[in-house]
Amino acid sequence: MYVAVSYGIMYSRRRNEPENLWFAMMCCTIALYDIASAMLYISSSPFQAVMYQRFQFAVLACFIIAITWFIASLVHIRTNIVYSITAIMVLFIISGFLLDSSYTLNPYNPYIKKFVFLGATITYNEADPGILYIAQYIAMLVAGTYLMYKLFIWCRYGEVHIKILFASLLVFLLASINDVCVGKGIYRFIYTIEYAYFIVIISMAYILQSRFVTLHKEIEQVTYLFNQKLLEQQKQQKIDDTSKQKCISSSNSDKIQQAVEYIHDNFCFAISREGLAAMVNLHPDTFSRLFKLYTGKSLPDYINELRINYAQVLLAECNESIVTIAFKTGFESLSTFNRAFHKLLNITPTIYRKNNRKF
Repeated sequence: MYVAVSYGIMYSRRRNEPENLWFAMMCCTIALYDIASAMLYISSSPFQAVMYQRFQFAVLACFIIAITWFIASLVHIRTNIVYSITAIMVLFIISGFLLDSSYTLNPYNPYIKKFVFLGATITYNEADPGILYIAQYIAMLVAGTYLMYKLFIWCRYGEVHIKILFASLLVFLLASINDVCVGKGIYRFIYTIEYAYFIVIISMAYILQSRFVTLHKEIEQVTYLFNQKLLEQQKQQKIDDTSKQKCISSSNSDKIQQAVEYIHDNFCFAISREGLAAMVNLHPDTFSRLFKLYTGKSLPDYINELRINYAQVLLAECNESIVTIAFKTGFESLSTFNRAFHKLLNITPTIYRKNNRKF
């Protein structure tokens, strides 16, 4: 139950990983089955045990549903087959509680089993399963065999976690066959399915944990590659900056820096190339060439980027109209603002505000 709650919480936080939900449901059904088994084994008569025996069959059907969906989340199984197995098991659950006891479990038709195992006398005060539960046994074995077949096909691709799951379900299937044989009196032995459950739980927990660890390793690798790429870009940027400094004389570099500082202080107002060139005593064409060499951007693009960055803040944090923000950030018209905004961010100001507004 602890594992069920743990993985249920994990699914609530990571809804894109449904295998956590189905694993949690499997753990829950196994816990309920073990409780029902314990109560059944200490029952003193079939009349007392029938309720727990009936509950066992219902929980077994729930387990088949959960394990079917779990495997379907790992390997390809057609959706209509998954839904069909689910519907059949739900039908058995409902029928088991609604039909007459002659079709399910009749305490007046007991099938008490008693034998000595490892020096201990074991007694199963059970009722003989009727035709409904015999049909459920057969349906579960067919569903289990089909799931084993699908896993066997995927084992050929060499995935270790699929092989582990296949091996654990093979043990579970053999335990189920044993319990059917013991239940029908073909031979005397203990019921083993509740022990096979633990093998299934351990294997599936290992699979989910391995996938989680693999995901983190992949994230670490991606982070490492990203940092390496970032360092390479920074090195290249230093080389580019050095090249720029070599191409621009010290005096011209100071002039362009002066122009850049002026732009940062006044980008919300009208700024012309000619005015900036006159301010630093350069020809307008020479100023444009040196400015792009120094900043890596043309003068209009540089100014528009500052304006759009400021517009983003206003769109998110104030309730002024978009046209007011357009003029407030230095654009001469709303259409010019929209074009520049979309060019830089590939989104319209209206949609950006809708997605990022804080008021």
